[in-house]
Amino acid sequence: MPGCGGETTGDSSESRAYLRGCLCLSGGEGGEAAMTVWRDLRVEWMRLFRSKGTWLALLAASAAPLVGYGLYQPAGGGTTAALVLLNPMLAGALGGALAFAVLTLSEMNRVKKGRMGPLTDSVVSPLRMAVVRTVVLMLTAVVSSLVTSLLYLPYTWYRLGETFQGKEYVQVALLFLLPFLEMTVLAAAAFYQIFQRVDVCVLLLLALLLVGLGPWSQDTYLLYWMDLSNLGFSGDLGNTTIFRLARYSRLLWLCLFGGLWVGSLLCVRNHGRGIFGSMACYGRKLYLPLLAACLLVSGAGLYFRQPYLDHAPPVSLDTGNVTGGGTAYSSMEETEEPTVVIHKTQLELLVHPEQGTAEGNATYEVENISGTEQACLLDINPGYTVELILVNGEEVPFTDQHNDQFISLKNISLTLPAQKNLQVEISYQGRIQLPANTGVLAIYDEITPEYISMGGNSVLPALHGETAEDCTFTGRVTLPEQLQMVSKGKPAQVVGEGEGTRTWHLEGTGLRPAFFAGNYVCVKLKGTAFPVYFWYSATHQTEFTSLGIERLLTDTVSYCTAHYGALPYTEEYPLNIVMTSAHMMGGGAADNLSYMGELFFSEDNLKDPSKGASAEEVIAHEIVHQWWGSQCPIMDLENTDWSAEALTCYTTYRMMKEWKGADYAQQFYVDQWQTRYDDMMDQFYLRNPQYISRLSEEHQASIQALIFDASTYGKAPLQVKQAETLVGGEAAMDAILQTLFQQGGTEMPPYVTWQDFLDACGLTEDQLAVKGGHGNG
Repeated sequence: MPGCGGETTGDSSESRAYLRGCLCLSGGEGGEAAMTVWRDLRVEWMRLFRSKGTWLALLAASAAPLVGYGLYQPAGGGTTAALVLLNPMLAGALGGALAFAVLTLSEMNRVKKGRMGPLTDSVVSPLRMAVVRTVVLMLTAVVSSLVTSLLYLPYTWYRLGETFQGKEYVQVALLFLLPFLEMTVLAAAAFYQIFQRVDVCVLLLLALLLVGLGPWSQDTYLLYWMDLSNLGFSGDLGNTTIFRLARYSRLLWLCLFGGLWVGSLLCVRNHGRGIFGSMACYGRKLYLPLLAACLLVSGAGLYFRQPYLDHAPPVSLDTGNVTGGGTAYSSMEETEEPTVVIHKTQLELLVHPEQGTAEGNATYEVENISGTEQACLLDINPGYTVELILVNGEEVPFTDQHNDQFISLKNISLTLPAQKNLQVEISYQGRIQLPANTGVLAIYDEITPEYISMGGNSVLPALHGETAEDCTFTGRVTLPEQLQMVSKGKPAQVVGEGEGTRTWHLEGTGLRPAFFAGNYVCVKLKGTAFPVYFWYSATHQTEFTSLGIERLLTDTVSYCTAHYGALPYTEEYPLNIVMTSAHMMGGGAADNLSYMGELFFSEDNLKDPSKGASAEEVIAHEIVHQWWGSQCPIMDLENTDWSAEALTCYTTYRMMKEWKGADYAQQFYVDQWQTRYDDMMDQFYLRNPQYISRLSEEHQASIQALIFDASTYGKAPLQVKQAETLVGGEAAMDAILQTLFQQGGTEMPPYVTWQDFLDACGLTEDQLAVKGGHGNG
């Protein structure tokens, strides 16, 4: 076929097919002078699907999810839903994107490769051809996504069983599979239209791919394209929060790539002109630069005004006090003498799950013991807006400082009057924002139609001041009627019903409540010395019976009761053990709540012996915190290595040694503690602290995180284990810990300090020095 300059092309059959398509678009067949958009797209569609390359791309994209079942697991393997739904879809997105990048560049380069430019430009507008070609490629990506989703649907449905939700499957396909292919087509087409160099386009596409896969994307969902292992994907309590983040991120990048592509149309080579000549020609079509600018500005606006993450700066060494290898972070000034004492709080909270927002009214009964006006601060989640503050019924001015801080708080400043007894009422509303710049994107508090988790500054703002020992809270929280609530304090009671809602009454000791709500089933453990209730997702009811979860919980409670004593819980104030969403990493304890993520309860984790201390041990570990942490607080202002984790890790080690043998406990506990400490001590910057200041704030924060982790979960339990040997063995250590648990500390009651522990053991700090790393030779 004659090409540019009368030469013959090598790929004659495909060149002839391409030229016939161009002639059809130009009206060369049938004698039509003008063709509709539908006709343009239909002709190009038919031409594209005659190409072997198109079918190879579709085949590769359809096969790509197979890699996600084992070789590539960007969503981790914590839940069955992550293993059989999200991992394959993400692998399909990555593989499909690579396939469509090759297809797009091949189609864009076909005219130049066949040297048909002068001929095709003479029969059809290059601009029109570029638009039609890209649109058809994007429609092909839709077909690919649809075929891939339908292909893997039966197996996913079979594996998930009763937990399969068609709506969730569709959302995963629409948010994680399809947009990635569309963005790839837009980016590849835009780069080629600008540079007309396949090699340059490949490098730019690889760079974009690294943006979503690199470590710099770990703490912001805006760059979170592929690796979701730190988020967790729930199989029981819904993933609406993840879908909201993904939806916003995809919209942002589609705007940016769309703007880039529209702008690149100005660079489409026009009848032999270069890039600048083509831009001058197409620039007369004002709608192109205007549309490109609108899309790019919209994407930038979405980036800078995103609503889901706070704007806290990275944690630097200047905000932490380092003592003995541990780190204590403080974002507020400490005063020697309290001037404000909080005696009681009341909460009225209305939750809007569909929007992911809440509006609340908090009332504080405060005593101003200074007798003078007091400047005061209020800690609140950065996503909330304070609308009104009343003190004894009088409106007072306040200032939102917009000083987002580690972790998920900002300050509201106000002045309290000189009266002694004050009633402070605060009205607020907004969306819970997740903490930014923490090194990892983590979801703790969230509001969705399937699951709600609220505590700390997300449920009730904290007024700076001293909390009275007898401080109590009450609250009324309105939730969707299908959600069952479990809360800190006394059991939550339904006190009202509305149209599709129920209002719950909360009551307990302390400054503020914390609660979870979901499709929970509650079971009371048998054979415990005090009331213990286990709350878990209804979808696990049959599975948990066969896995023996209740036995594990009962054995843990019984062990700690026998060794240290019973917890002071009653039917009116029972211990609640709660399975939370997989989004929440690890677990925790708050008063009579012990909670941990669902991934620790998954069948794969609990039945896999190779996982060692990571599944049922974590469940036991969090329950042990009811003894060390909740009931017996542990803290030392001078040694921040000393915390409840020291005795909790040691107690879990002792349980596993009794249940699974000394070799198992040594391998998965003592050896792991030593490894963590060795890794810390081998850190170059720990041995040469004069160089730390030269690092970026992010790198400094990562080093501090390593130090904190190794000191808290490595060094401290090693010191307790070493003390066990020096005091005469396990029985002697059990007696010492029982005394500390039942009598508390004496240096800073009720806290058990590091010195309290040393005195109880009859040891000195030098005797418990831990050797490791380079210091161990």
